[in-house]
Amino acid sequence: MKYKTVQIISYRLLDNFKAEWLVNSEIANPSSLDEFDVTIIDLTDEELWRNRSNGCQTVNSISDLRNLVMMIGNSKNTKIIFLLPNNITFKNSWVPSKSRYVHTIYFKNILRDFETYFLKNIFKIPIKNIVFENTKTIINGVNYIANFFFSQEDEILTASQGSSKATTVSIEEKILTFLNINNLEKLKSFLLQLNLIDNREAHPEWFSTIKMFDDVELNKKITTNEKIINNSKVEINNSKSGLEKNNRFKSVLYTNSDELVKVVFEILEEILVCDLSEFIDQKKEDFIIKKTKVTFLGEIKGVSSNVKSEHISQLDVHLQMYQDKLEEENLTEKVKSLLIINHQRNKDLVSRSTIHNNQIRLAKRNNSLIIETFVLLKFYEKFINGQVKSDFVIELFSKKCGKLNESDF
Repeated sequence: MKYKTVQIISYRLLDNFKAEWLVNSEIANPSSLDEFDVTIIDLTDEELWRNRSNGCQTVNSISDLRNLVMMIGNSKNTKIIFLLPNNITFKNSWVPSKSRYVHTIYFKNILRDFETYFLKNIFKIPIKNIVFENTKTIINGVNYIANFFFSQEDEILTASQGSSKATTVSIEEKILTFLNINNLEKLKSFLLQLNLIDNREAHPEWFSTIKMFDDVELNKKITTNEKIINNSKVEINNSKSGLEKNNRFKSVLYTNSDELVKVVFEILEEILVCDLSEFIDQKKEDFIIKKTKVTFLGEIKGVSSNVKSEHISQLDVHLQMYQDKLEEENLTEKVKSLLIINHQRNKDLVSRSTIHNNQIRLAKRNNSLIIETFVLLKFYEKFINGQVKSDFVIELFSKKCGKLNESDF
């Protein structure tokens, strides 16, 4: 009888699970998960569910569980199965003088805590609405009991007899079950049902050298398609990384403060070919960018209101202070002020009001340019697509007053 290799990780070593294909490990000291085809995480031991402090939001072995989660995150090959506890007791509030826990509660009364603090927060499994109900499930003639079932719509792998309640489900490639698997026979029957082990006799070593029928062609197809799958996985990961980067830039449509400034700085560094890493914010202007023919002085704001006159006036104050400093140092520069603003940031784009003409006229009077973050993004999109160049950007920002429009570029 040939089985894939299986590791079962429990709070304590299990005497009733012994087989040549099965390795028993303690939660405090598991073997590498990827050394096995299947990893079973057994959370059914009552001794695991003990908390010396008050409440049911943690357990004494919480560090071991967190380490196990890290191992799961680093594994690439093993299939993960969780054996979830049935209606056992959770004990908390240890009193040394009495040498015992003084509070005991059944699992059926802490299901929401179990979902939130353990399955979601610790094991990162998006589960909800576990329901208490005693059921029986029959697999290959073997009877299993369960005290809970899964009410959410997921891939159901086993269901109770008669009531068809989900007793085993697959969520994000992890298998979870409430079936009471307490001996080797039940474990084998369960794994056979899920096609994770088989009963076929192992091939002898010489058997794989015999090529008959269309073996060669089929193996070629397997190799070719495995390469396609691997290449597709790489492309998918690259695309996901690209989307994350795009979303980071698009965040200027809803963020403010340092988060907004940081992303706008990256865009300005590219389109204006400058380095803002050494710029020190002295609580005056948000940036100063010196080019050959012009110096850009700017404010970056994220506000819930529309653009106000005070935003433009504040920018003009910074401009006048900078020009006064130039006069004191007997220097001459052409200075242009830019207001980069994410206004009405709590609304979606279609619900945002246009900037009032009064503010646009004030910006023109002050020789300032208002740049909405959405327009800045559209501008940046054309820049990275090679449709506009830095020289064009510098000249446009230098000469344009009032409000930058998409039609300007």
